[in-house]
Amino acid sequence: MAKDFRVILVGHPVSPYRGSEPGFTWNWAWCLSHHLPLDLVAFPQYREEVEAFLAQHPNPRLRVHWVTLSGWDPWDPARGERGIRLHYLLWLGKAYRLVKNLASEYRSPVLAHHVSWGTVSAPPPPLPGFPLVWGPVGGGMRAPGAFRALFGRDWPKEALRSLRVASLPWWPGWRSKVAGVSLALATNRETLELLRRGGARRTELFLDTGVPPGFGLGAPPHAPREPGPLRLLWAGRFGPRKALPLALRALRWVRAPVELWVAGGGPLEGLWQEEARRLGLEDRVRFLGRLALRPGGTLGQARRANARAL
Repeated sequence: MAKDFRVILVGHPVSPYRGSEPGFTWNWAWCLSHHLPLDLVAFPQYREEVEAFLAQHPNPRLRVHWVTLSGWDPWDPARGERGIRLHYLLWLGKAYRLVKNLASEYRSPVLAHHVSWGTVSAPPPPLPGFPLVWGPVGGGMRAPGAFRALFGRDWPKEALRSLRVASLPWWPGWRSKVAGVSLALATNRETLELLRRGGARRTELFLDTGVPPGFGLGAPPHAPREPGPLRLLWAGRFGPRKALPLALRALRWVRAPVELWVAGGGPLEGLWQEEARRLGLEDRVRFLGRLALRPGGTLGQARRANARAL
């Protein structure tokens, strides 16, 4: 890669102290900036957290550009997710106008990389004259009908989502944006196939999860492991598509000494705790709540704190 090559990264939410999309965007930006100069275009929902981290850990190779919607914005972060999809589509248009302006400032080669949201349903707008990488993205999967009971009242919404996803290759607007991407990265084979049917020029499988070198609890102890149950960790947001009850029902049939430790939170937390009780798994399932970095903390501190919780 050329020494003067520059990347413009686009990610709507960003924070060094959060998981999901904000942490996803941050990790791409932070890690790439160790290899080459990078501009990050983002929405300032967590601006204070980003600026606090950069004040403690200066990085001259990373420039952050905050993009907001001027005038009316259909989404208020303080009131939940209502209006966020329309907000995101409007934000994309303004963000990519800034991307074009930034790209025109540099004489060195420029590549734009859109990392979040990581959904196949909302491709970035065309960027003529510059290579554009999109992803890794998911969302091309469809829930099997056999899992209908796991969704409860949310199944009609999931069924409509599946129909919409299946129809994407026939949407002219979606196809034209997909065709304008130089490289599309997919997190799973269903999304990869969807992108190919939609006319993507080049597609590759690419995981959206990982850990930095050295992350972990260290080498295992040399002494023999004390007898006890095998502990499995489940981590994620408590939403219908995460399907934690599937793991709970499977655990019910396991006769070996196995425990399931659950980290996370969300709208279905109480319902899933009740499901664990209904299945008689109170002694084998432990709900840990949210385990996250705290502002002002470090990755190592969070790792040690989470290890104590486990």
